[in-house]
Amino acid sequence: LGVEEPAGDRLKLLKQLYTRLLEIEEEGRRAVVLIDEAQMLQSRELMEEFRGLLNLEVPLTVPGVDSKLLNPRNTWQSTEEYDAKARELIAQFVDNFDKFDVSGSIITAGPSLS
Repeated sequence: LGVEEPAGDRLKLLKQLYTRLLEIEEEGRRAVVLIDEAQMLQSRELMEEFRGLLNLEVPLTVPGVDSKLLNPRNTWQSTEEYDAKARELIAQFVDNFDKFDVSGSIITAGPSLS
């Protein structure tokens, strides 16, 4: 989005993002914020916080699309198996990042088993 020197503090960063989105709108452009793997967020409340602060639209229904498909967890026959696979993939992600010299902020932005 072009935020210069993103803040380390969560609330300051959200304010920077919001300000940048307003600038983009004032320029007559539109920005689309895609949160990849949103179902992996720690809680639904966290997604609601993002949605509220950034005025994001998260579809609960899409005409012609089974609502169950909008949350990948609901597409599995067993949510327990989905959760187990998600934990496995998160562990693989964390293990893989151990191979690289990256900042803590990058690692904490990734999925977590906690």
